[in-house]
Amino acid sequence: MEPGSASPLLEAGRLAEAGDLDGAVRACQRALRIMPDSFAAHLKLAEVYGRKHERSLDPVMRKLMDKEFGEAMRRAPPDENAHNALFDVAVMTGQGEALHARYLGEWASLPFAEPAARRLADARPQEVPIQDPATDPLRKIMYGAILLISASLVWQLGPRIWYRLQEAATPPGNPAPLFALEDTSGKRVALQDFRGKAVVVLDFWATWCGPCRASLPALHDLRQKYMGKGLEVLNLSLDDDPSVVPPYLAQQQLNLWVLYDRGHVVARAYGVTGIPSIFIIDKKGSKREQFTGYSPDLEARIEAAVKPLL
Repeated sequence: MEPGSASPLLEAGRLAEAGDLDGAVRACQRALRIMPDSFAAHLKLAEVYGRKHERSLDPVMRKLMDKEFGEAMRRAPPDENAHNALFDVAVMTGQGEALHARYLGEWASLPFAEPAARRLADARPQEVPIQDPATDPLRKIMYGAILLISASLVWQLGPRIWYRLQEAATPPGNPAPLFALEDTSGKRVALQDFRGKAVVVLDFWATWCGPCRASLPALHDLRQKYMGKGLEVLNLSLDDDPSVVPPYLAQQQLNLWVLYDRGHVVARAYGVTGIPSIFIIDKKGSKREQFTGYSPDLEARIEAAVKPLL
């Protein structure tokens, strides 16, 4: 284990075992701030993102998982114990093909490369288990198959099609669930406050989420552009530790109206399974459109959806 990284990684393992995957992500990120080239931290982060993907089939989690496993492979030491850990995570996260190719290519000279490649070939049929919340066995199989096919299509067709699928799942006119949450100053803000006054862009995000961080400048610009013109942007933080939010906003010079969704109660009411998730709510309090994930044209797409509602 690299010097300085052991404590956060031990915490990440403890949190992951306890089921607190968001906390485990943050612990891994703390380890990487101490040691950016830590093989162990990148591998643990790949494992945690894999477990998050397994829970939700969120393509963003899949992308982050692939990235972190690639970083771990790039930093892997020529040590059999390290490669045993790689093997375990590869099988769990569906990265067996990538690891197998390494053992047949640039790692072929390692003394344990050949048996490792054989083990991966044998383990391939067991990769990427899918868990489903349905309790009835037949429904579980059918529901899991549908989710798997849908996730595969979304992953292959890209962010724009993912946006379209999310929008289709949110037909116009559905009443938006009401809520009242505290903002960063302790003021209580209710969705009902904006009824008849403003279109609301509702963003579910977290500081540990890369795509969320990428989308925040666009939401900042949108809020500045339409301030006082019948549009408000509310950013609902899903961070377990609210104290990390104000310093992040200050550091990034973001003027956002952040509310704390403690316990993710509102996120569950809106059916959020991946972040960022952005909902457009009209002045009558109805959900009109939904965008999930980040794309460089996000601001333009939101603005196009909002303009007719102002």
